[in-house]
This record gives sequence, structure tokens and C-alpha cells, in this order.
Amino acid sequence: MTESPFTAMDREDCGLSEMSDIVIGRGPDQVSSSAPLVSVVVPCFRMGARLDETVTAVRAQDYPHIELVVVNDGSTDVGTLLALERARDRGAIILEQSNRGVGAALNTGIRAASGKYFLPLGDDIIDPPYVREAVHILEKQPTVGIVYCNASFFGAIEGDWILPEFSIKTQLFRNCIFAPCLYRRGDFTAVGGMDERMVGLEDYDFIMKILGLGRTVHKLSGQHFHYRRGEESLNDRVVADRTREVQAHAAVIRNNIDLYRDNAELIVEHVMDLRLEADRIARERDRLLSRYHQLEAFRVSRAGRVLSRLRQFINGRI
Repeated sequence: MTESPFTAMDREDCGLSEMSDIVIGRGPDQVSSSAPLVSVVVPCFRMGARLDETVTAVRAQDYPHIELVVVNDGSTDVGTLLALERARDRGAIILEQSNRGVGAALNTGIRAASGKYFLPLGDDIIDPPYVREAVHILEKQPTVGIVYCNASFFGAIEGDWILPEFSIKTQLFRNCIFAPCLYRRGDFTAVGGMDERMVGLEDYDFIMKILGLGRTVHKLSGQHFHYRRGEESLNDRVVADRTREVQAHAAVIRNNIDLYRDNAELIVEHVMDLRLEADRIARERDRLLSRYHQLEAFRVSRAGRVLSRLRQFINGRI
């Protein structure tokens, strides 16, 4: 198993500055002291020491104005409670709620946050430039509502995370964007936050809501996000259960019916593309079956039997 990109609890020895009570991190000289506040919101359920790694990654950002909000979603295990206290000591705001799921925890944290922009983050790792580069895009391009980057896996699965290139046509049918993007807090308010009724794909649903506002998407060129993979994630369990997967995708469509209606032509194009591909596969199947039947007919023919005996003779079996 590969270690995460951050393993030490603190990085002061590397020259990173201490956090203030709320605003954490350090910024390069070119970042203005009036830069907007970014809230990193971490839903926490039985994270234990993994929370330390996430906090360290947030502390290592080279953007100067970051507020870290951690929502304890009903964790009672000692390891997580101790990690929450360590996070508090390192400047994080700790919120408590009963166990209500990721969507509810994010809603609690984002509504309590003060940032102009926010970044939802689990027990994963972000590299130092991520927030700074994303804020630059959001400040310069007011139509952009989602900023993300290239990503990798670490943990039980390692390597680059290859997602399809974003297009609205693809996004209507599968999520091309991971959840830990930078978003505008005003957009969160406009769409009513996360759907707390959903179990799985709530991040996909939220992204579709943002697109429904008419926002555009920007992908940074760097690989700044590292997704911790265990043996199985919640979305893995949803996808493995066809009924749950159908229900989750149906909920995404119902929650964003205007977006799907406005892109009806793209949906029809996609269905037609699938039909053409199915026809191509069927033709190839029929061609292979026809070839198989020809070979089988030859095998059982007299010539085929003679050829078979000749091969056996050559191989010394007769």
C-alpha cells in the first residue's frame, strides 16, 4: 500500500507557518492580502488519524486565506475524537451533529462557513497550489462555477485517475468531475445545497445543479488532488447494486429535470450513438459466428477428418 503524500502531522520543519485561529496556510508574495476567503469543509465519520493527514494537506496550501471546517458526523470512536481535538488545536473549526450522512454533513459545514468559495474534502490529499490556482480562475472568470484538476489514487489502488474529458453531453450520463472542486458559496445557496435524501451520487447531483445555473467548468492542468481508495467506497457499493444505482441516477435526473430537458437533443444523439454501436457489435458478432460455422463445417467434413488425422500423424500420435 502506498503512503499518502503527507504523513507527518506538522510541516513546520519544512518552513510552513503556523495557522491563526481560523485562517490557515501561507501564500506566495504574488497573492494579495485581500484575497477572498476559501472554506475547506471536511465531513468526518470515523476517519481517525486520516484526519491528521487531511488537515496537514490543507495547512500546506500556498494560498493565504483558508478556513478549515470539520463536521463530526456522529463519530464516537476514540481515534476520531482524538484526531478532532488535534484538528481543533491546529486551528480548525469543529462542528458536531448526529450521524446523517455525507450530504448533511457538508450542508452543515458549508452553511456555517464564511468563505466566498468552498472546497469539500474527505480523507484525501490536495497539493499546495490547488486552492490558489482555482481561486485565480474563479476571480478572473465569473461564469465559471466549478474548478477541478487532474487526480490520482493512493491507498488500496494506485495510479492516475483517468476521468472522461468534461462535456455536457457526457456529463448527462456519467460524472466526469470528482467532488473536491472549488465552488462559489453563492451557487450552493442558490441550488439549496446537497440533497440529503440521496445515498451515493450526491456529489454528481450537486455538480448537475451547478451546471443547471448556467455555470461553466474549468480544469486545471496540474495533478493536485489525490483520492484515497479503500477496498470499497460508498459509490462502489451503489454501482454494485443495480437497483440502488438505477434509483440514484433516476434521482439525479429528477432533481435536474430542467437541465436534461434543455439538452434533449444531446440525449437523443447519445441514444443514437449507442444504437449505432450496438448495431456494429451485432454485425461483428454475426460475422464471427458465420466464420465459426464455416470452420466447424469443415472440421466435421471428410477433408477435415483427413487433415486432423494428418496432424496427429505428424505429432507422432498415430
